Amino acid sequence: MKKILIVEGNPAEENKQFTTAGIQTHTESLKHSLNHYTDNLIIDVANPSSDKNIEQIIRILESYDGLIWGGSSLNIYNVAPEIKRQIEFMKECQKKVKKILAICWGMQVAVTAAGGEVKK
Repeated sequence: MKKILIVEGNPAEENKQFTTAGIQTHTESLKHSLNHYTDNLIIDVANPSSDKNIEQIIRILESYDGLIWGGSSLNIYNVAPEIKRQIEFMKECQKKVKKILAICWGMQVAVTAAGGEVKK
């Protein structure tokens, strides 16, 4: 069994809106897709924008075989606390997780965390 961490890019409030509208969150969609192809994964979820226990997750990052960081409705150009928390969390992930798949928003966070610049 492989252990995968999926990182949610949207704050919890945004995900509530998705759920209320009957739409899967980005994390739920990723989990559903992965489970379609294999049942040989242990999947954990982290939300660096909203999780109060994110420090506990940082302490166990090295236990994951890989990480998937998907989409968000946030904009990397905005200076907001939830975006700063995600960038700081990605910096820790880049140090401790060997395999990272960053999709759309996740790639913007990864580039910024690595010192790069994302332009409009």
